[in-house]
Amino acid sequence: MLDPDPTQPPAQSGENNFVTKPAVQTVFDLQTQTTLGSNAMVEDSFFKRNKWFIVLTVIAFLVIGSLAYIAFRPKAVIRTAEAVIDLRVVAPSEIKTSEDGVYQISLKNNDKENLKGLRLELILPTDAKVTESINKAENAEMTLFKLPDLKSGQDYQFFVKIKLSGNSGSSQDIKAILSYQFASSNLEFKKNTQTSVFLTQSGVELEIVGPTETTQSQLVIYNLKYKNNSDKVVHGARLSLALPPGFTLESAEPEVSTKPVTW
Repeated sequence: MLDPDPTQPPAQSGENNFVTKPAVQTVFDLQTQTTLGSNAMVEDSFFKRNKWFIVLTVIAFLVIGSLAYIAFRPKAVIRTAEAVIDLRVVAPSEIKTSEDGVYQISLKNNDKENLKGLRLELILPTDAKVTESINKAENAEMTLFKLPDLKSGQDYQFFVKIKLSGNSGSSQDIKAILSYQFASSNLEFKKNTQTSVFLTQSGVELEIVGPTETTQSQLVIYNLKYKNNSDKVVHGARLSLALPPGFTLESAEPEVSTKPVTW
């Protein structure tokens, strides 16, 4: 039988040993919890002390990132060169003076970019005027037109009637100015073209001269002038007068008694 080790504490009963071991574990757990609690307090205290610094640092990084994106992002290239457009005014080579002529305005977008904001203006000679147009004009003189947008490769055309006045044998110029923008820009560009028309002598001239305005029940006088400019005799000529609603023929010279009014 071995002697007990004097350095060891006296042996205790199994019941006492069972109670003592949990006490040691409890002390360890308390120490562990105390240590973890201290670390959490240290971390919590760090964030509390530096909260505004961290927030400001994050905001500073966001601002710097935004400025860097604005400064170094790819910039859109603003085009300054004119578009490749085919603009034409197709007119008769010659026309009799004071007669209506049909003119075709055609354009085609041969550029790789789409076009928007298209407007076309006609510049006419003195005493010339547009008498009819398929497109609705934006002014009373019917010389300014708004056109639809044109995609790349698309074309467009419309027709107008123009009456030219001038000396027989003279040439009259009709000019068209197209204003447009690229679909990716608001810069305005212009393209123009012109055509010349040779005036010939009209076979018969007809003109109505009189007031352009009148009041209710006012008696007004209109003069009808006609002239044979050809070198041939005109046979069987008849002249008919169409009166608008509200107008009544009071008298005529030479006299006329047929309806509609015909000489």
